[in-house]
Amino acid sequence: MFWLFVIFLLNAIIPTKKFPILGIPAGEFITCVIYAVFAIKVILFDRTKRFHSSLSKIWIACLIIIAISAVSRFLEERNHIYWFWNVKQLIHYFFIFPLISLVRTKEQYETCLKYYLIIALLMAGLLHLYALFPEYADPDVGTAFTTLLGGNVRVYSQGTFYVLLAAVGLLPFLRRNMLLVAAWLFLLFGLLPTFGRSFFLVLGICVALYLGWRVMLNPQRRQKVAGLLLALAVVMILVEFFSGGIVSTMAERMQTLEGLQTERLRDFDTLGWRIRDAENAISQVRTPWQMAVGAFAKPFSTEGAPLGVYVHLGWVGLYYHFGWLGVLVFGMLSLLISIKAVNLLHATRKQTLHLPTEWIVAFGLVWIAFCLFSIVSDTFAGGPAIISLILLWYGISFAEKPPSVETRRQKFRGIEWRTAQDLHRNPVLQPRGVHPGMYRKRPEPGLR
Repeated sequence: MFWLFVIFLLNAIIPTKKFPILGIPAGEFITCVIYAVFAIKVILFDRTKRFHSSLSKIWIACLIIIAISAVSRFLEERNHIYWFWNVKQLIHYFFIFPLISLVRTKEQYETCLKYYLIIALLMAGLLHLYALFPEYADPDVGTAFTTLLGGNVRVYSQGTFYVLLAAVGLLPFLRRNMLLVAAWLFLLFGLLPTFGRSFFLVLGICVALYLGWRVMLNPQRRQKVAGLLLALAVVMILVEFFSGGIVSTMAERMQTLEGLQTERLRDFDTLGWRIRDAENAISQVRTPWQMAVGAFAKPFSTEGAPLGVYVHLGWVGLYYHFGWLGVLVFGMLSLLISIKAVNLLHATRKQTLHLPTEWIVAFGLVWIAFCLFSIVSDTFAGGPAIISLILLWYGISFAEKPPSVETRRQKFRGIEWRTAQDLHRNPVLQPRGVHPGMYRKRPEPGLR
């Protein structure tokens, strides 16, 4: 589990570019080594059968498409600067290997999610630190960069995605204890220095969906919901009083969304710029081969912005990076996750799942937040978003059927335990003999 926490730290917190190893930023170098070691371990030595579900098979197809697109672009391009820039983000698709190697029980998965929450809290604190001391935010060393907005410092950082999804995922657990409420408020205040309308719009939709779901289950909770909203409003007023206008500035930015009712999408604020940016990205996909597997990392620019390979509309970014094949496999992955999330919510009534109901609701809310944020961000090609997607995928698979605790077949005197479920039925194994009636091997057909 330690290595998962190291990956989280290197991906969001530590300024990895400041300490290069062999000319490669330390974070990317160490992360690649960890991924390579665990990939070899899982493929060659673990003999695991975890890739048995339809979700897992589609995920393998996604990895294959990414590999084909990356190799194809590497052979076409002579200048590999932008190729390496994109690969250092997409390398996190290999996060699946340390995850399935280290996380095999519900307790271990819960520990992994606690690490995720710790990283999100640290990131929220760093966002406030960069807002108070902008000189510490340096994109050249991999931390963040800042701009001025209405007299306030606005902070940009990839790790903000951890803060958003952690705040969404905590919603079903807030009624457990006050520490989680305090953590959720801290995450909420951590989003304020970003002044990101999309963050608060997605969070607001998820909060409304969750509260509406709770009221539908029990209409008597309306008074409690109203009291919670009132308490949150009081807290925001106190923050506005002590922060020097950060809440009012964010509220003014949210009010600008009213322009969507009168203006065309192409002409509205930054949304129109994102649409033009997506059009420029699509224009880079020209040959039939690129239409099939994508341009991967062919640089482009929009209205004076520096050259880059980041598409600000995530679903369009799938076509730009991985072509129609990428759109197909990732679309199937998204559809299957949605179907399984709905099925899990229905299964909570029967109490036949391996995880509590709060976890299933959290998975559903996080998936909704991920899909909504993909409209305005290149989530399928960003490190924090990729790691979050893999954790969500693994959690949904884990809720349906927990991973095997033992991958190799064990034989004792002609008796065979084929799966972990057999071991669970008979948790006590005697080293020098077993019950003669336990799971005897069936004779093959035709043999007496």
